[in-house]
Amino acid sequence: MEGALLDLLERHTSLALAASDADGTLTMMTPALERLLGQAYAPVRECDLSAQMNLYYEDGRTPLQTIDMPIARARAGEQVIDAIVTARPDVESERLTYLRCNATPLRDASTEICGALVLVQDVTEEWRVRAREGELRERLMATVNHELRTPVAKLLGHAELLLDVRDQMPGWARASLDTVWRASEELADLSDTITSLVDLEAAAHIVPTYCDVAPVLHQVADDLTAKFGRRCGATIDVSSPAHLRATVDLRAVTRAVSELVTNAMTYAPAASQIAIEGHVDGSCLVITVADDGAGIAEDDYARLLRPFERGAHDGQPVSSRGLGLAYARAIATAHAGGLDLRPNRPTGLIAEWRANGLGQRHPSTT
Repeated sequence: MEGALLDLLERHTSLALAASDADGTLTMMTPALERLLGQAYAPVRECDLSAQMNLYYEDGRTPLQTIDMPIARARAGEQVIDAIVTARPDVESERLTYLRCNATPLRDASTEICGALVLVQDVTEEWRVRAREGELRERLMATVNHELRTPVAKLLGHAELLLDVRDQMPGWARASLDTVWRASEELADLSDTITSLVDLEAAAHIVPTYCDVAPVLHQVADDLTAKFGRRCGATIDVSSPAHLRATVDLRAVTRAVSELVTNAMTYAPAASQIAIEGHVDGSCLVITVADDGAGIAEDDYARLLRPFERGAHDGQPVSSRGLGLAYARAIATAHAGGLDLRPNRPTGLIAEWRANGLGQRHPSTT
């Protein structure tokens, strides 16, 4: 049975697979992987794989170190999920191949690790599409910032100057000036909306790395206490292990937590407490933000997770629009997780943010 399976993997499958033994020596490469890498199978040692196979980090320039190689990480005991590496099958060419790798340890009957198996997928075209989307976002932002915001700023500036002498104008001129001022504010709001929509779309594109999230929770608490604390008198309490390690996009997670805490601080009663709690449950990073504010009606949860939807509240104009909850959910979704809202009894809201299915490094590789 085992021999037939190995023969299938080595000769008859279209899957790009490689395996190593307990010492880290490559013991198998399927023909599909040989074609992807432009290399014929040879029993190469882990420490020589990067140079032999022309492997690089995601940037396509930095040679991949052995400790970060998916098959080596798996042999150290880690379940590697969607790690991206690049390869240059033709060393004379600048063309890169982007590879998504999923790897797992192989264990014997006594559960000792006896090697590793890695599944490789060519995601080069997907990467090119993302690069084109990124270029389009940058061009759109440049257009908004330079060709829309500049004339809007001029309109607002000159309208504001005229407002200083509004009482000296005839009635028809005052009415016209009021219209110009409102229209200028609407244009400014529209440019902010376009920027926010581009920002929201970009939230779906993450670059996960193995990192410690615990310092981020404390930093967000310090920053937002300084920003909001004096106004509302609310305090922020952080509860998490000393180290909260997970494979996530740290910059995106920081933004998501900031948005959730900002939402809580906006409606926090005077001298109330906001709690941030973080923990890792298996391969799932969980961060909750709880407040003692007015909360949100449960039948409004789904609507308020959509972009630019906010409920009516004494502390916020009914006409205002928001992006924070939608942004946090977009980042969670990009991490194969989600954002759930639930009541915080007797009053307030609990927002639970999750990043699922993201492998953690084995302690020996930290």
